[in-house]
Amino acid sequence: MPFQEGILSEGLWEFLQAEGPDWPQRQLTFDLAFGIASWTLNEAWRTNGKGLGCWAGSGPTYEIFIDRPNAPLDPSCSQTIWFNFYNYAKYTGNPKLWVDKISQYIKHLNGNGTFYAEYGTIFEGAVVDEVLNQEPLQLVDVPLNTERVSPNTYHLTWTVPSGAESYRLKCSSTNIADWLTFDPVTNQFTTDPANNTPWFAASDINAPPVPGLAGAVQTYDVEGLNSGKESHFALRAYVRTQQ
Repeated sequence: MPFQEGILSEGLWEFLQAEGPDWPQRQLTFDLAFGIASWTLNEAWRTNGKGLGCWAGSGPTYEIFIDRPNAPLDPSCSQTIWFNFYNYAKYTGNPKLWVDKISQYIKHLNGNGTFYAEYGTIFEGAVVDEVLNQEPLQLVDVPLNTERVSPNTYHLTWTVPSGAESYRLKCSSTNIADWLTFDPVTNQFTTDPANNTPWFAASDINAPPVPGLAGAVQTYDVEGLNSGKESHFALRAYVRTQQ
């Protein structure tokens, strides 16, 4: 239920603020908040352009069963989901997905006469603030070359992107994908979950290197891995955007 996810998302964000930037579980918690937001803006997002009413327009559906097909699925008048947009914005710094969908969502609520029935103002206030003061750091993919140099050591090579301030380096026993793309209508994955792990759920490599000079080739060795399994890696950089 997206409205429950919205309340959970707010709680996770407040946890991050209360614990501070040095909290050991910060990245794990932020990954979880991003995963919940991604579910809301992908699997739960439905469009039905016919007429007015809670089941028309674009927005999250009311509920999804994960043990059977869900047909049909239509948008609902679910409220308190705003922190899903907010956490997605804060995590990625990329407005392309969430800005378009928050616009659709507001039109959907207002067109159905439910906008002013929203519970409280902290939800809307957070999103409005993000619209006015966009997150200055964008999390971008960095192409990565990987070489296994010993049973438990990998040599990683990449080119430092312009504006990079820090890295997130992830590791998994399967390929690391951006998202697994579950189709709730048919109850099927379009990306095989047995051979792929979504970015947010992959394990962090602690203390990745500090970015070098933009355009330079940077290397890093990951050691002490399970020699009995192949490891897969993905690298992303927090890059400062122009405001």
